[in-house]
Amino acid sequence: MQNQRIIIIFPDDWLSYSPTIINLANIASHIASVHIITVDESKFQPNTFHSNDNIRLHFINLMGDSYVFKVIKLLESCFIRLFDVFFDLGFFGSIKLREIIVPRTFEKFLRLLKLRKAIKEISTKDDIMIGIDNIGILSVTSLNRSVHALSLEIGKNVFYYFIDWKYVASIVTQTFERREYWLPTQLKNIATFYVQNSPIFNAFKSPKVKNNNFKIIYLGFLSLDYNAIDTIVQSLYLLPSQYSLTLKGPKNKFTEDILISKYGNLYKDKRLSFDYSYVSNDHLLSYLNQFSIGITLYDIATLPYYNFNVISCPSGKLFNYYHAAIPVIGNDILGLKSALDFNAGILLDELTAESIANAILKISCNYNWYSYNSKCAAKYFDFNTNISPFLQFILNNSRVD
Repeated sequence: MQNQRIIIIFPDDWLSYSPTIINLANIASHIASVHIITVDESKFQPNTFHSNDNIRLHFINLMGDSYVFKVIKLLESCFIRLFDVFFDLGFFGSIKLREIIVPRTFEKFLRLLKLRKAIKEISTKDDIMIGIDNIGILSVTSLNRSVHALSLEIGKNVFYYFIDWKYVASIVTQTFERREYWLPTQLKNIATFYVQNSPIFNAFKSPKVKNNNFKIIYLGFLSLDYNAIDTIVQSLYLLPSQYSLTLKGPKNKFTEDILISKYGNLYKDKRLSFDYSYVSNDHLLSYLNQFSIGITLYDIATLPYYNFNVISCPSGKLFNYYHAAIPVIGNDILGLKSALDFNAGILLDELTAESIANAILKISCNYNWYSYNSKCAAKYFDFNTNISPFLQFILNNSRVD
């Protein structure tokens, strides 16, 4: 099978921050030659993958520095903001319409064209194609080629409605609910594999017993839109002084400046800190082992519309917390219900600084129990165990055209 080629089409510019694709490529490279077509926007980290001659990267460039490209992106951004204003005022009653019209549609269309070109240049009819999300899938089906669809996001944007689903051979998604929402009715019997955005479980590195050191971690993109970061920081005022919070993710100077201006005393006392360093997938567990409680919270009220993709998405940070035996605090929403299923944390009905602080204190009172349950969850959601049936399927059905 080593002569078999798997081509992954990843249509975004944050490949280094997508553990699902990183783990998929690393595991698949042991049984096939893996090629990844993705976008080059200078965010890729050179230590993303194992040193492996069986993984090859193909970057497409969007000419993002050109004047015309920047002008078109600016005009499109203005249009989207104007549309949001009219949507909020009730001029457009359809949530479906708001989901179709998404930011950066022009840029994403350009990505689609570039991905199609790269596929035609790189692939052969015998290659196994895995398309990521709507654009990755569409880039293959628009060439009348079979594709295995992997959904990290399940939004039904404009590209979704141009996918020719008869070319979709199987799908990988996170839960039954997300599958039912995303798939057209005629595909309800398609081969489906449920795989979380989880790490490969390492029983030797995952701590057997973990003690509470009062260090709290928020892992993810540090934007202030619906990530509830401001409320999370506020909760520190309601906790004993030994508790501290680290915000870990790609650098966001705007967020940092606002938080320091509002909570300068917490920052000065080193109870609030920012960590922008890139930690590779292989070293993330070692990094997280220094923390005791993980946060996965959204400010649902600030979403511009009811976004099922956000509500139902099992966040990747959740499973990384499990792997480090870290109890979690999250919203009581569909995507985070595994924390309740495994008693691995506390889910909040109401998002306030008080509810966050109370949950942290409750976990601290029974810390070892929550921590042990988190590790049990990590073992259950082991990426290697759950992705293996999919890889076996696509190898056994490699000639589906």
